[in-house]
Amino acid sequence: VISRCGSGLSNIDLDSAKKLGIAVYNTPEGPTQSVAELTVGCLLTLIRDVPRVNNMMHAGKWEKATGHLLKDMKVLLIGYGRIGKSVARILNAIGAKILVYDPFVLDKEIPGHITKVDLTSGIKKADVITLHNSGEDLILGETEFGVMKSGVYILNSARGNLIDEEALESALISGKVSGAWLDTFKEEPYTGNLSKYSQVILTTHIGSYTIEGRKKMEFDCVENLINGFRL
Repeated sequence: VISRCGSGLSNIDLDSAKKLGIAVYNTPEGPTQSVAELTVGCLLTLIRDVPRVNNMMHAGKWEKATGHLLKDMKVLLIGYGRIGKSVARILNAIGAKILVYDPFVLDKEIPGHITKVDLTSGIKKADVITLHNSGEDLILGETEFGVMKSGVYILNSARGNLIDEEALESALISGKVSGAWLDTFKEEPYTGNLSKYSQVILTTHIGSYTIEGRKKMEFDCVENLINGFRL
């Protein structure tokens, strides 16, 4: 039995496990609320320009900043699994207009207040794009950044490979992207150029790191291990 403490399985050779008859489990429920809350928190922080204002205050300067309301913003969720649904519930309570791209979700699974879109049309319409999908394939590259609205915000709490980091940097320089939050990176620990930009929030892959969330993950991990040996 392999019992993974976390939702991702990219660090496990699933084909070999299957050939060897090894059961593989993960703990997808534990991180859900933790990642969702951090995502929305960082989005609010970005659109109100909190990092820059905070830095100015610490430098002894009193400058105001005019931001944006999240209410009525068009937010594209790429991925509508556990975390995507949790983020959608929070956004809906605030009054954001929610778009969803997820080819594995049926139309009937999407609530009436959410609009299902294809990837290209969703990217073109969105004021905010937040990644919550599984897999490691590139989602936002040069082509996708090219058709985004000017001033869009990008958030990634899913997988580092989903975003072309160089294309993101170019979009930040041009102003196409107003701000970004990244919690996952192609290479970790991250030491790249995005750390140079004050409008980018970088966190150390801490999406699931709440006391409550980690406790649930670890308990679920042990239960999966015990149940696996009972089979």
